[in-house]
Amino acid sequence: MATITTHPDNDPFGGENPSIETIWAYQCTSTNCGLRFPAPERTNLVCPICHSPVLKAQIWQNSTSDRHFSSDTSSRFVTVLDNIRSAYNVGSILRSSDGAGLSHAYLCGITPTPLHPRLAKTALSAEIHTSWSYHPNCVDLVQNLKKEGFFIIGLETCKGALDLTTETQIPNGHCALVVGNEVYGIDPAVQSICDRLYLLPMTGIKKSLNVSVSFGIAAYYLNRHRIFEVPVK
Repeated sequence: MATITTHPDNDPFGGENPSIETIWAYQCTSTNCGLRFPAPERTNLVCPICHSPVLKAQIWQNSTSDRHFSSDTSSRFVTVLDNIRSAYNVGSILRSSDGAGLSHAYLCGITPTPLHPRLAKTALSAEIHTSWSYHPNCVDLVQNLKKEGFFIIGLETCKGALDLTTETQIPNGHCALVVGNEVYGIDPAVQSICDRLYLLPMTGIKKSLNVSVSFGIAAYYLNRHRIFEVPVK
């Protein structure tokens, strides 16, 4: 049984991007550890936790799907990040935006941009392919989006917010999904501009999810009617 109680920020792959090399499953030889992890074939490779010798167990087959999806672009679905403080959260949100078919990310206030060196850790190159722009004042931005015809949706745990998981009337036109600061939430002035406020129901002791997790759930749920499968030729 493993006795290690802490795990270092150590990636045996040596990077976040998928390796073009053959990946093996390695097994730690220490009976007190027994860690099993993937890595390219290397000589003198040791366990990243206890530094004991490791053995190659088998080739690690990557799981890939041959299904392809796209998003309807007849109407725009964008996100507004209102004073997100963590570059890791922003990176994760940009990755989810790319997957869920959002067309643009408006980064406001203190929200880190893709120029931040830590953001790529969770964006995994999505920050390179995602359209984004920076705006110092979220209130001004949201007001302008509303003038352009966007339906403004705020994701916030507040009075009057509707349960997103039971919502059936999803807007079909241009939509902007706003998520706010990890501690303080969406700016009250921005909330007052929103056409609709949603929350995710919480059954435990915590009152909200991590902002990037909440965003991912909401983005897919709200954009699900725009996502379609593309036949493989």
